[in-house]
Amino acid sequence: MITNSPPIALFAVQQIAVDKALKFLAAARIPYAIQLPSGQVLGTLEIAVPVIKPQRKRSNDWRAEYPGYIEKIKAMEVGDVLCWSVNKERCEGFRSVVSSSCIHAFGTGSGLSNVADGRVELLRLL
Repeated sequence: MITNSPPIALFAVQQIAVDKALKFLAAARIPYAIQLPSGQVLGTLEIAVPVIKPQRKRSNDWRAEYPGYIEKIKAMEVGDVLCWSVNKERCEGFRSVVSSSCIHAFGTGSGLSNVADGRVELLRLL
C-alpha cells in the first residue's frame, strides 16, 4: 500500500468503511487508488490529473451581430413571424441558430424557419 501523505483522523465509522473496502479490493486482487479528503492516496494506481479542454472558439457570434434575437424569439406568441436580413452566404447558418433557439424556448415542432431573398424568417407554431 502506498501512502503519499501522513494519515488523517477519520471518524471511526469512516475508518472501518475504508478498511473493509481495502480488504475487499485486496482479496479480489483489483488494482485501486483511493484519495481521501485530506489528499492522502491509498492503493497501487496513480490518480490521473483531470484534462481541461480549451474552450472552442465560435465561428460566428450571432449574439453580437444580431443583439436581442433570443429575447425576441422568447417573446413570440403563436402565429407571430420574425424576420432578419442576413448576408446570403450566412443565411443558412443563422436560420439554424434561430430554429435551435425556438426549439430551446418552446419545444420541438414549435416553429418553422425559412430562408428567402437574404432574409431568415421564423413562424411560431406551438
